[in-house]
Amino acid sequence: MSGSDGLVVSRDRMETAKVLFATLVGTMDNNALIPVITFYAIALGADWFLAGVIVGAYSLVHIPANIVFGRLADRIGRKRPLVYGLLWDAVSLALYAAAGSPLALLLVRLSHGLGGGFVGPASMALVSDRADAARKGRAFAMYGISIAVAVILGFAVAGVASARGDLRAMFFGLSFALWAGALVASRIREPAGRGPPSRVDLSAFLQFLRYRGAVGGYAAIFALYLLLGALIVLAPLEFAGPPVFLTASSFAVALVVFAVVSVVVHYPSGMLSDRLGPHIPCILGLVAVSGAMGLLPSVTTFPTLLALMALFGLGHGLIFPSSSALATRHARRESLGLATGVYFALLVTGVAVGAPLAGAMATAWTPAPAFLAIAVVAVISLAFLAPAAIAGRETLRSPE
Repeated sequence: MSGSDGLVVSRDRMETAKVLFATLVGTMDNNALIPVITFYAIALGADWFLAGVIVGAYSLVHIPANIVFGRLADRIGRKRPLVYGLLWDAVSLALYAAAGSPLALLLVRLSHGLGGGFVGPASMALVSDRADAARKGRAFAMYGISIAVAVILGFAVAGVASARGDLRAMFFGLSFALWAGALVASRIREPAGRGPPSRVDLSAFLQFLRYRGAVGGYAAIFALYLLLGALIVLAPLEFAGPPVFLTASSFAVALVVFAVVSVVVHYPSGMLSDRLGPHIPCILGLVAVSGAMGLLPSVTTFPTLLALMALFGLGHGLIFPSSSALATRHARRESLGLATGVYFALLVTGVAVGAPLAGAMATAWTPAPAFLAIAVVAVISLAFLAPAAIAGRETLRSPE
């Protein structure tokens, strides 16, 4: 490798590191809030119903915001929406600390959900723009690793802040991290565009979904996060009593096992996606998560629960990079932000649907059959990977 080639590679790696850092801090904030937001709402005077509304308000606006701001990333570029979103979230996190009533907290949650809608589509589109067409699986593996690490760090930060009884310090700390992320993101060198974006051709986008295999990636990520949302609700209900006696702290350990296994699997999954086609790890991952959900009702010991959480983490690590590649690898440049916006909207929708659906099933039946019923969703989603298998035989190309 010549000196100039080495300089180019080093510069590319630095640009990738900037995107991944911005992604990490832009994801960590919401994950840090997941374990504490209900308790914080109640501490401010919310009843159980209002606390649920406050928790759900984020997803209510975040889902459509991903699609709208994803399209904005097509029109004005990827970097500016990413910076805007990080700055918006930084202000929102500081406002969490200033909220003095449930109504104020509700308004902050709505603001936070809107700001977060910039970050996912813009960062994912940047990764896709920068990735070589034949290495998208590995590129999205690194992207997924940054998100998984953000989950681990977010839960850890929340645990420390809760133990110290100082959530406001956590809010300000996360706000500072987001400001730092925005500063780093502002230094990203965005890949050169190819002229002004054209108007979205809806028929062409629908054809992309049908024939290019993107629908398989969308179905896989929706199913994965629907199962994850259900798992978070059902596990405490099923295992709180004997013989497992699951507690909040032991469940946190189980979630960390899930996240660590997912991180370890991400990059090998990306390599497998590049070599055999993204539909292969997607299929394997869906089989893994559905198997884990189906076997969970039979758990009688905590180590067995950890083993199945590791299996679920294996499935997550297989699905995320490959489904990301499926959702973007044939998208045209002028609609790539829209494609990534739809992806993140479905991801959030999966959790938003899976959690209450699982709760309703557990109430109507018991948690054990609810595990089995939810597992069927992953099996059904396998059918949507047929177009992806066909697309896997097509020549890969960069977005046009």
